[in-house]
Amino acid sequence: RRHRMCTAPAKLALCPVRAGCDRKTDSAAGDNTQGSTRTADSSPEIEAYLSQFKAGDPEACFNDPALVDASFAAPVTAAGPVPPARVIVAIDASGSMAGRVLRRQKLDLAKSAAAAFVEELPKTAEAGLLVFGQAGNNRADGKMQSCAAVDLPVQMTRDRAALVRAVSTIRAVGWTPLATALKRAEALLAANGRPGEQIIYVVSDGQETCGGDPVAVARSINQGSTKAIVNIIGFAVPSGEEASLQAVAAAGGGSFVNAGTDGEVDATVGRIREDGRKANNRVAQSGDVAQ
Repeated sequence: RRHRMCTAPAKLALCPVRAGCDRKTDSAAGDNTQGSTRTADSSPEIEAYLSQFKAGDPEACFNDPALVDASFAAPVTAAGPVPPARVIVAIDASGSMAGRVLRRQKLDLAKSAAAAFVEELPKTAEAGLLVFGQAGNNRADGKMQSCAAVDLPVQMTRDRAALVRAVSTIRAVGWTPLATALKRAEALLAANGRPGEQIIYVVSDGQETCGGDPVAVARSINQGSTKAIVNIIGFAVPSGEEASLQAVAAAGGGSFVNAGTDGEVDATVGRIREDGRKANNRVAQSGDVAQ
């Protein structure tokens, strides 16, 4: 088959032309082509393919499919991920964070992970630091004070050094008011956010111990006006409590990672840094896209 471009007044027409449209030359060419094809290969598949071109009038031409009132538009694609604009890092300061993952204290690991996350955020993002449970003690007589303790050592800022300095001062003290901390984090975020634009990043070693319902709060945060994502990284979370934190992250539209060995901790912190570098690179290249 051959194609030719045809022009007509005030319009563009694309005219596919079948072999045989020109009586003077194409009939002979078509006959020669047909003969040479049979000689080269006379399989049933080839014959079946060629038969569709031999039916009907070999001299008939296709009509011109003229483009009339055509309009053109860019392909519709799904919206890509947006860069984080507001981030809350919420660190568990319960007494159990004084425990160890092999050679290192859980709280020290939490500080390292939080610092890595903060340092690798896109420069345009604001971040704040929440600390929960850093009051009273982890005994019964200190529970009420500890469960009410949700502090904001650093307001929303782009000053990464101030955030890292504040992280270094956290002490492992009391209980785990995770639901209350999530509510406080939500209050610091903006209403009518875009999905992925606001993130709550929780660092903890165990489940809620102050009677709250962090799953319901996380779901409200993710499906409400802030549309924030709740991610959780755990350090040596006991097997009986791991499912609880997993449920909180799932309700918040985020992910849960439990690092229980030195190797897993190093790998997790390394992945946080690498993801941050990729996000920064994509923002720098496109201006508005990040993972």
